[in-house]
Amino acid sequence: MIEYTFLLKDGHARTIVVDPERVANASAPMGAADAPPWTLLETNKCPHCPLSSRETPVCPPAYDAREVLKLFSDIVSCEVIDVRVKTPEREISKRCDVQTALMAVLGLIMASSACPILSELRAMAIFHLPFSNHTETIYRTTANHLLKQFFAARRGEEPDYRLEKLRKLYADLEELNNAFFARIKAAAKEDANLNALMHLLAMSMLVTASMDEGLVELEHFFLPAQR
Repeated sequence: MIEYTFLLKDGHARTIVVDPERVANASAPMGAADAPPWTLLETNKCPHCPLSSRETPVCPPAYDAREVLKLFSDIVSCEVIDVRVKTPEREISKRCDVQTALMAVLGLIMASSACPILSELRAMAIFHLPFSNHTETIYRTTANHLLKQFFAARRGEEPDYRLEKLRKLYADLEELNNAFFARIKAAAKEDANLNALMHLLAMSMLVTASMDEGLVELEHFFLPAQR
């Protein structure tokens, strides 16, 4: 379990607990009774979504994120707060604005959802690193991909050591982020309290930076030491 505690200026605390290893079943019968309209699969559906609304009527990451978005719908996103993140191994504290902490939580929730595209990042969710910066994210994403290719090669599959599949994943994630942002806009039209959260996803919840530019930043760490 990973626990995020938001310590607000008014003295109140709001806690979100996420199980990144939860059983995420994309075909689970999510009833319309507790699924807001903006979470329905066909509402601003990702153009490249492989799911069928007949079998999966609700978008898995949207459904998983609905309570968090509702919980923080009355908080100003630029408010500076203290955040504590507890995992089974460690505790991390950070002072930041609400949107930075909320972005980390939403990224964790979405990466561990039953979305077939986001499931490529499931291992990164399990080994979650709160508040990772751009360089750390590129490093973790690339390392995650190459380890996955190592296991693929052990199974006799053709590994992708040239990162072609990873580049495609980056493109897929950018398209997904744009569609998810449209979902939040749809939610805001139904509930004005969600309007404050719309711009969060514009900052990009997952990786959207150029893969090649990110790898250039990392390359010098792996050059031989000068003697």
